[in-house]
Amino acid sequence: MGSSKIKIEGKKGVPSPDVNEIRQYIQPKPNKKFLLTRLNLWAYYRNQKKSTWFNRWLNKRIGVKPVYFNAEDVSVNARRIKSYLGDVGYFDASVRFQTVKQDHQKSILYTILAGQPYRYNKVRYAIEDTTLTPFLKSLPAKKLIKPGAIFNAFHMDDDRNKVNDLLRGKGYYYFNRNFVQYVVDTNLRDHKANVRIVLKAIEVPNVEHPGTYILKPHIRYFVKNVWITPNYQFTGFDQYDTVPHVIHFRGDTTNFVYHFLQTPSRRFRLRTFDNAIKIKPGRPYSDKSVQDTYNNLFRYRVLRSVNVGFDTLGLKRNPNVPIGYLNSRITMQTNKLNNFSVETMGTNSSGNLGVNGSVSYSNRNIFRGGEVFNLSLTGGFEAQKQAAISDTGTTVNNALFNTFETGVNASIYFPMVLFPFRHIRLIGNSQTSVNVGYNYQLRPYYARSITNADLGYSWEQSAKIQHLLTPLNINFVKVNPSPEFAAILAKETNIRLKEQYSNHMIFGLKYSFILNNQQSGSKKNFNYFRLDFESSGNLLYGLNHLLGTKRTTEGYYSLFGVRYSEYTRISADFRQYIYVDNQGAVLVLRSYIGAAIPYGNSMEIPYEKGFYAGGANGMRGWHFRMLGPGGYSGNDVYERIGDIKLEGNVELRFPIYKFFKGALFTDAGNIWNYNASTTYPNGQFKWNTFLSQLAFDTGFGFRFDFTYFVVRLDVAAPIVNPAYPVGTRWRLPYLKWNDFIGNFGIGYPF
Repeated sequence: MGSSKIKIEGKKGVPSPDVNEIRQYIQPKPNKKFLLTRLNLWAYYRNQKKSTWFNRWLNKRIGVKPVYFNAEDVSVNARRIKSYLGDVGYFDASVRFQTVKQDHQKSILYTILAGQPYRYNKVRYAIEDTTLTPFLKSLPAKKLIKPGAIFNAFHMDDDRNKVNDLLRGKGYYYFNRNFVQYVVDTNLRDHKANVRIVLKAIEVPNVEHPGTYILKPHIRYFVKNVWITPNYQFTGFDQYDTVPHVIHFRGDTTNFVYHFLQTPSRRFRLRTFDNAIKIKPGRPYSDKSVQDTYNNLFRYRVLRSVNVGFDTLGLKRNPNVPIGYLNSRITMQTNKLNNFSVETMGTNSSGNLGVNGSVSYSNRNIFRGGEVFNLSLTGGFEAQKQAAISDTGTTVNNALFNTFETGVNASIYFPMVLFPFRHIRLIGNSQTSVNVGYNYQLRPYYARSITNADLGYSWEQSAKIQHLLTPLNINFVKVNPSPEFAAILAKETNIRLKEQYSNHMIFGLKYSFILNNQQSGSKKNFNYFRLDFESSGNLLYGLNHLLGTKRTTEGYYSLFGVRYSEYTRISADFRQYIYVDNQGAVLVLRSYIGAAIPYGNSMEIPYEKGFYAGGANGMRGWHFRMLGPGGYSGNDVYERIGDIKLEGNVELRFPIYKFFKGALFTDAGNIWNYNASTTYPNGQFKWNTFLSQLAFDTGFGFRFDFTYFVVRLDVAAPIVNPAYPVGTRWRLPYLKWNDFIGNFGIGYPF
């Protein structure tokens, strides 16, 4: 069976239905093509013609039976399309179809005469239960069903859900969307539809008059008690002690009393779940508070399962005020608290063989408040083929395992925002992390120790917005080069490379703002935006300057004998994901801009804080960190770092077969230095030259998407290379096979 085409006929100026929406009602779908061929069909027919073990294996992996033409399918599709058109306001639409035979295939042409769409004229509510009227005033002002809009049954269904969600958030525990009904009256002459939205009351059979019903108002339920069992056991409730606990919610003047059922071991402190449980005694039942409670509790790594249930208690004795009460029971089951693991593996880094291992321990409830403690010890050896440096020349050092690295890292995760002597609850899920680490590296030319510590906070402002704040970030690097290597560094003119092997310190803060409006499980277009800000040394420099601290002979301030870095770094990453079709093809547009400016106590930004271009996640037509800066055309082997970065990416991702997916992409961008550099001539950012120094590449890739992780292989080649003189930067006519760069990665690049 060939492809299906849709043709819409209508008058000029009359809105037409969405072709992409109509296309989803055409079934079955024709066999897909890959690189202009139907590879799946080829594998199937190959096995039908000659069944060998290889053909059977090939057919099992990628073979797909052909989709045959069926006249009944076409007729059913036409009826589906006509039904859909009626749902979106085209009540008078007609659908015709015809078949076209070509090359042993039949293609179908669906011709649609849509006609004039019906529009809403009058929209009003008819409320049988008047106790609901006050709550409807808080419905969102932006409604899909409004006078002048084109009739759409799907929008009506969305508005029905809004009414349902609103009332279930106001205490109407037993209310459901079936109580919201639409009565539509159409006028054939002017293509208008009057809509009456009926909110039904509860119908109770009238025992005195069989076959008739009595209308009663909906019952509004309030939460009376909340019983919490944080370590639920199946042995019964006799082993639990009931302990009252008072929770005060931010922005609320009321103190709420909760009842904890605690085992004798008292595994949890009572305030552990203050920031997670949103169901409030004495307040109306709310679907949102239940869902928020689930979401918050499932972020506690110590918990294995959570169940939130409700029991009705009966009505308040006042027929004019139908109020009921609920008891809520929250039961949790815990995971294994302690975990211990040992890992060893062999490594191969650019041909350098090695072995490393790690020992890790974790406790998911170390202070009985859901805190997670992690401790890891790592170590490894590697045999690097490097030249030994001496005054008389160089000799190759092939000593077995001539490099060594070891480290220890400890971290504690708190499920709350933690300040000295108190914890604070922010809006949404919040947490605190404390990390301390030490790493020691022994290389043929130097020994380096890295000490780091940071205190970080994260909280969710809403389901779409997240904040990350690290007010304390310390990174202390101490390098001890060999005498021969120190002599070489003294002659090095690349200051940034030289500082990579010098003592330095970062003492500052970091902040990130993240916006992500992706809906889980939905194939709707979405955006992602991340803003990162980082600064270092400002506080120390201000104190040194205020206190009149003496500078070193080189003219800078130091802390513990080490020069600290002073800089500001900011970057913005914006991505847009556009679903091209219903089969999973996605167009991804990305733009990135970043800048880091040194000042005060620094002449250069730290090497590890610089921007780079090239590699698996950016400019894929260049090797890792080998693009730029600017129009620099040197052939040195140093990794290139810049102060400014601009990059844009366009990538089309499409499915090929099940977990096997493909991509076509192009990347554009570069890095630049903020100041002129003798090491990288022509690498300074200038407003009148930066556009001509943008690099471009293009390529294709394959992804093996196994749901939990993605294995990626991208191949790209540079098509505009700013390292060449003006006029010769367009490289497409000169491409050779060795110009293509292969990149292997885990996960999508963006």
